[in-house]
Amino acid sequence: MIQGLRILILSPTVLPDATGNAVTAERWRRLLESAGAKVLVVASEKMSGSSFRDIVQQFEPHLIHAHQAIKSGTLLLELKQMDTAKTIPRIVSVGGTDVNLSLHLQKEKAILDHVFKNANIIITQSRVMESLLTKEFSGLEDRLCFVPRSPVWLGDMPSGIRATAGCGPDSVLFFLPAGIRSVKGNLKCLEYFEKVYRLRGNARILFSGPPLDEKYSALFAEKVFACRRFAMWIPAFAPEAMRSAYEGADVVLNTSVSEGLSTVLLEAISAGRPVLASDIPGNRWLLNGSEEGLCGLLYNSSDSSDFVNKAVSLIDDDLLRQSLQNSARAKAITLPSPEEETKHLLAAYRIALQNYLVF
Repeated sequence: MIQGLRILILSPTVLPDATGNAVTAERWRRLLESAGAKVLVVASEKMSGSSFRDIVQQFEPHLIHAHQAIKSGTLLLELKQMDTAKTIPRIVSVGGTDVNLSLHLQKEKAILDHVFKNANIIITQSRVMESLLTKEFSGLEDRLCFVPRSPVWLGDMPSGIRATAGCGPDSVLFFLPAGIRSVKGNLKCLEYFEKVYRLRGNARILFSGPPLDEKYSALFAEKVFACRRFAMWIPAFAPEAMRSAYEGADVVLNTSVSEGLSTVLLEAISAGRPVLASDIPGNRWLLNGSEEGLCGLLYNSSDSSDFVNKAVSLIDDDLLRQSLQNSARAKAITLPSPEEETKHLLAAYRIALQNYLVF
């Protein structure tokens, strides 16, 4: 039913950029192509309207899926200027920044409303996000489609993470995979972790992610250099080596101030790793409230002592780490499969296409 369908996916970033958006778009490309579609993934960040229109004319997609409403969805408005493209179904998948940050800014909320009104289908990947959208925007209920996110590893390349981080046999390695920008809380995490190191000299932390904010990244680089006794930053592991990187860490960190459904937490749980994460809605519901028990600890991001105390407990208490690890492995078994995600994604596409072509 999907054989030969041409799908254009817009994502703020694409591989080889090792960002969550790029990995999400690549996961969808692989899932959809395995089902028989022809998929083109392009980076929407900094793309001009004319460049987007050129791509549409050349690829002639049957539908366009814009991931991240603000950073990609606004390009869909360009279709109004193309007579041949006005009837191409438009799908928007909502990101954490869209609902956790842009939603609270008057100008950006107006843009979100415009993008949503222009979309045939709006995809969410968490029920929390779905509820928030229906509360804040009118007329979305009939166009909202929930697509569960499954953990999909992109390869089995070894990472050598512990050697990269300079870990000895007694070191406890904390791993924060995230782009370097303020919303990810990299700087604050490093400041907090310095206090952990003063209390536990075997604590080590490895940051892995590209510099996404020039000034913030420069400041972060200076701070990491000053903390080089216990901290290291590398631009990124290859996507194919991420499974090995997670499995080589003792604790996975998520220090974001905004998340929709965190790829890092989903992958950490899938790899059976204990987690220490900021206490925000996008992290809270994934780690807590399951029959499998707690998969990680949540900390108050504005309270350094809370982070420090919980990090130290994870260093000192092997049984705690083992308990969280066991719960993560149990929860991983219950996570949606790639086949389930593909099924729901195609269902959303079918609804968008039903008025335009036989699918």
